Amino acid sequence: PGIDTAWAAICDAVEKYGQDPAVGWRPVKERHQVEGFEKLVLGDYQWMSYKDYFTRLENFGSGLASLGLAPGSNVVIYADTQYQWMLSAYGVWRQGMVVGTIYSTLGEEGAFYGMNQAQCPLVIADGKLAKVLARVAPKLKNLKHAVLFDVDQNREEVEMLKDAGVNVLSIDELEAIGREKPQKPTPPVTDDTAVLMYTSGTTGNPKGVLLSHRAIVAIMASTMAPGSALGGLIKQRPKYIAYLPLAHI
Repeated sequence: PGIDTAWAAICDAVEKYGQDPAVGWRPVKERHQVEGFEKLVLGDYQWMSYKDYFTRLENFGSGLASLGLAPGSNVVIYADTQYQWMLSAYGVWRQGMVVGTIYSTLGEEGAFYGMNQAQCPLVIADGKLAKVLARVAPKLKNLKHAVLFDVDQNREEVEMLKDAGVNVLSIDELEAIGREKPQKPTPPVTDDTAVLMYTSGTTGNPKGVLLSHRAIVAIMASTMAPGSALGGLIKQRPKYIAYLPLAHI
């Protein structure tokens, strides 16, 4: 009761679980090429509490609002699965904006198609995909800002984006802006669009599918409701491994 949007869901979770672990990740210690594939050596899990997670996503949302992005704007997240993906999504929802998702495997043509059709003023990208974003940026008339998860590894792409007239920030810089200039949340309502999900494009151009907050909350509820398909499977304090692409919401 009372949880009718994705934003309301995270607010409720923070109230309930405050100091409990919310998200964890394993830092990359080493990278090696093995028979044409990248092999990662990972460290131990690091955990962030719900309270600290919420503080960061509030700063993220305030940073977006400080850039002048209005509620209802489409903000594309173009990144592989990682904790910053969902942190960004909640920050977008805090301000009543729409999360646009683009598959990391779509390639330059598919990525341009989705970003262009979504008329997104801002794209959030990780290091690997910043290269594709930098190449398509000159053709994206609505793109004004880019937030990169790892600016230090993308200096060349940063310059390319700036040359295309795009304001480039790291995720840390955006959060710092929000921390220094807090903005009030402008949260969505139940039937607002939560996600503009672009499909994999296997039969032509990717298709944009509109998912409401109502639809997402219904799926959340199905993991809890007695007698539902998933009800009872989620026990107290579960840990969920995010393995599949978050872009395939």
